Amino acid sequence: MLTDLDLVCVTESELLQWRSRGLMHVAADRVTSGLTNASLFALAPLLKIDDAKSRVIVNLGSNFSKREALHPSFHNAGVLSIFWSQIRSISPVIPQFKRRLEEFNLPIEEWNLSQLWDEWLVTQSCYERTEALKMVLGRLGFNSTDFISDASVLSAIVRTALRPSELTEPSSVPHGWRTLLQNRDGILKKLRFDGHSDRASFLGVSISEIVRLNGADPGGFRLLELVDARDTGWQFQDLSDQALRSIYELSGASPFSMEEKVSLVFGAIYLRLFDELFYGQKNWRLCFNLLRFAKYSLDSRQADFLTAFLAAAFPSEELRGLDLPTRFYSHSDGSENQE
Repeated sequence: MLTDLDLVCVTESELLQWRSRGLMHVAADRVTSGLTNASLFALAPLLKIDDAKSRVIVNLGSNFSKREALHPSFHNAGVLSIFWSQIRSISPVIPQFKRRLEEFNLPIEEWNLSQLWDEWLVTQSCYERTEALKMVLGRLGFNSTDFISDASVLSAIVRTALRPSELTEPSSVPHGWRTLLQNRDGILKKLRFDGHSDRASFLGVSISEIVRLNGADPGGFRLLELVDARDTGWQFQDLSDQALRSIYELSGASPFSMEEKVSLVFGAIYLRLFDELFYGQKNWRLCFNLLRFAKYSLDSRQADFLTAFLAAAFPSEELRGLDLPTRFYSHSDGSENQE
C-alpha cells in the first residue's frame, strides 16, 4: 500500500546527482509517510507547475527510518543523509514517462498517480493564478476594489477558467459566464472553420451562436449592414447605437445579465477578445478599448468579470510577465492601431 511507504519527490537532475554521489542530503520534511494527497509534489524543488516529466517519486520502502538517516555531521533532526542503496524503487508521476527512468537501473513501480497529479495541477494552478490575478488587477486599477478584494469570487473565476465543465452549483460565478466558458472552444472552432476569424462577420455570427446557446432561434439575425465592410476583425466602434439596438432586441429585458443566460453583447465581446489574445495578433490596444467600452458604456460589474476571465486564462507566470498595467495605460488614446 502506498500509505505504508516513505516517499520523496525529486527532480531527475537530483536523482542523477544522488546516483553519482552515492547519497543525498535532504530536508527531513521532504520525506513523507504514505501518499495520500498531492502535497508530495509540492515538496520537490520549484519547477513549472505542470512539469510531470521532471518529477520522480522515490520509494524508500516501509522500513525506512528518519531517525537512523539523520545526517551525522549536522546534528540536526531536520537534515537527512540517504544512501542510493536505500532506494527501493522509483515511479514517474504519470505512466507515459516510465521509459525515461529505465536508465537509472532501479525497479520502476507500476503506480498510476494521474489522479493525484491532476489534483495537484488544479489546486496549485488555481492558487497561483488567483494570487497573480489579485496582484495584476490591483495594479491595473480598472476593476472595482470590492471585486478584487473578494477572494472567493476570484478563486471561483480562476477555477471556472481552468475547468469550466467540472463545476457544480452553487457557485459565485454567474451561470451565464459558466455556460459561455463551457461552450467557448466549440463556438470559436465553428467560427474559424466557417471563415469568420479576422472578419467583421465574427460579431453577428457570435451573437447568433450565443442565442442558440441560450436555447432560442436567432431567426436569421444579421449585423453585416450595420458593421463597416472591411477585411479585419470587428472593433469597439462597430458596437454602434444601431448595432446595439439590434442586439438588445434579441436580449430581453436585461441585456447585460449573466445570472441565468449568456448576455449577447458581453458574450460576443468575450469571444472576440479571447480569440484575439489566444488565436489572433494580440492587439492590446483593440482589447483595452473594448474593455473600456464594456466598463464605462455597458455594465461595470460584468466588465469586471470579463476582465478577470480573460486574465485568468493566462498561466500565472505569463500573466505576471505581461505587465498589463504598463500596456493598459500606454494604449489609452482610443485609436485602434496595433503596437
